[in-house]
Amino acid sequence: MHHETLKPVAVRLRIHAESLRGQVNARFFREHPSDRELFPVASHDVHADLPTVLDWVLTNTPVDGSLPERVRRILAQLGRENRRYRMPTAHYASLSGATRAEVGRIITNLPSELVTGADTAIAQCFGVMAEAAAECDAAGIPDSWPAEVVEVERRCARVSVVRLIADVPPPYAAGQYLPVTSDTTTRGLWRHLSPSIPTNDDGQVEFHVFADRDDTIGRLLAAPEPGDRWRFGSPLGLMSVDGSRDILMVAHSTGLAPLRALLLDMLMHGTGRRVHLFFGADSPGELYDLRGLWQLVAGAPWLSVTPVVTREVDPWWVRRTEHSTAPRGLHMQQTGSLAEVVPSYGTWEDRDVLISGPGDIVADIAAAMRAAGTPAENIRHDPV
Repeated sequence: MHHETLKPVAVRLRIHAESLRGQVNARFFREHPSDRELFPVASHDVHADLPTVLDWVLTNTPVDGSLPERVRRILAQLGRENRRYRMPTAHYASLSGATRAEVGRIITNLPSELVTGADTAIAQCFGVMAEAAAECDAAGIPDSWPAEVVEVERRCARVSVVRLIADVPPPYAAGQYLPVTSDTTTRGLWRHLSPSIPTNDDGQVEFHVFADRDDTIGRLLAAPEPGDRWRFGSPLGLMSVDGSRDILMVAHSTGLAPLRALLLDMLMHGTGRRVHLFFGADSPGELYDLRGLWQLVAGAPWLSVTPVVTREVDPWWVRRTEHSTAPRGLHMQQTGSLAEVVPSYGTWEDRDVLISGPGDIVADIAAAMRAAGTPAENIRHDPV
């Protein structure tokens, strides 16, 4: 049977995902036992994304194992990001060898072209990451950026705004996100958070942190004390406002943060483009930055905002603050899911569309917009 990509290998590995990760770690740490101290305490958190990354790479790689440029670009970004763990770059060769050996054992009875192609692809996969990390090492780029918490605002029960001053301004672009950890979280555990303001010479960084009851690391990051030390990894993400068309932004909850950074960047540098923002939440009290958006609209005639809530009444535990109430002037609040409300306004086919929020909600919005006639190529989002 002729195969266009290595997807059959990816399908086989999905069945063995957890054992694959465990066996790769066992092989790797036998060779480099001291590296174990660099990674999370719980074994199931060590290289937790390895099966997912391999699945994506193999699904998108031709059967000969030659990595497409798009795949290489993402892997290079991962290589730069993973420097935050401080694993010696030279050890990528061992991690590659352990992975190739374990994958080879699992797929030994697949057609030889798939076995050979997968081995080639995985070798290149780790090679690209190692090369990107080595380039950063050679250029003297830090593996992470330390910062100190200076202010915390609880905007409602599940959302906090955390402001920090970085020792050296982290080099992110508006719309990107950063891996974040703190001295109070468990060793080696990181959370991806989007700065809600553009980078600046003073090193000021602001995050919107969502924390549910069963989210331990989220709760720790949402309730720091001034003086606590955080650390940021290399920036990630491709969210941007390049181009010339008007823009539609759709944000659920703290998905607002990267879009807010883009809006502030546009405000500072001027724009001839109109922007319509749908800001959604589960209930009115969780529209945690509505007042701030109203202030932004007052100084940006090119911006309009529509608040959207799934339910019209707050549950008792929301604990809303004044930040979720805006003076009259914003568009009237809409009720329903963003996946229902946004397409009801039309196809938006003349706009670039940026969607941000939890992965399942982003996927639902994008699918609903495509079904309503929005061209798929107009829609952009990051897998935060």
